[in-house]
Amino acid sequence: LDLLLSGELGEEEEEEEAAVEAEEEAPVEAAPAAEVSEPARKKYVIPLHVLRLFAWLQCARQSATTTEALTRSFGWHGRETSQQHDVHELNRVLFDAIDQSLQKTSFKRLIPSLYQGVALNQIHCLKCGYKSQREETFQDLAVQVSGMAHLSDSLAAFAGREMLDGDNQYFCEKCDGKVDAEKSLMFRELPPVLILSLMRFEYNWATERRNKVNSSLAFPLTLDMAPFCEASYDPAAAVAAARRAEEPVDPLVQAVDAEGDQVYELS
Repeated sequence: LDLLLSGELGEEEEEEEAAVEAEEEAPVEAAPAAEVSEPARKKYVIPLHVLRLFAWLQCARQSATTTEALTRSFGWHGRETSQQHDVHELNRVLFDAIDQSLQKTSFKRLIPSLYQGVALNQIHCLKCGYKSQREETFQDLAVQVSGMAHLSDSLAAFAGREMLDGDNQYFCEKCDGKVDAEKSLMFRELPPVLILSLMRFEYNWATERRNKVNSSLAFPLTLDMAPFCEASYDPAAAVAAARRAEEPVDPLVQAVDAEGDQVYELS
């Protein structure tokens, strides 16, 4: 930990740092990607720079520090380091960079094992009863804020039912024609850590600009995810329960899955 905070290096590490600096100063054409040396790869190990950054924030007697080493470690240079990113986008970029850096290690499944869940897209033919299902993985859920009063409303809009009728009928292969159908999204598997990203920006077509949504969004101290899961799917019940509940809003909440054995911290 002391070495991480002080940045002090031994003779071997100093030689490696010097070798990396020499490579950085050399023209790009002089060193094909396949010939990048081991020191260069060591310096840009992303998890190491994440560790250093948080160790410094935790233990150093400073209220702020630079993130330059971290941003450089996942390939940002020049203008990219000063480009503004929202938290959701930055989170995805960082997770993807960490995941890529771990692919040749024993921790290659670290990010998926912590944050990846499985959603099920389903279309139910109301004429013959046929159900078309498709799985997709996710690492976060971007939920709507505009027009929503409670987090359960946002989740119901994200994972609720939608009727496909009129001009928007579904073509059923079993019926060989367009029919009324019900489209829904539900969760088949929830991850140990569930990230909910609030969609605080929406595009205004009149002004052709993004506007920030400043309306409040209430959420309970305990968020029951069971109504949004495949085993007990009933989004309307979750919304109704939220209407009946009178719990105070808290910046730190817990969420449980259908079995009630997974607890999440949301912020």
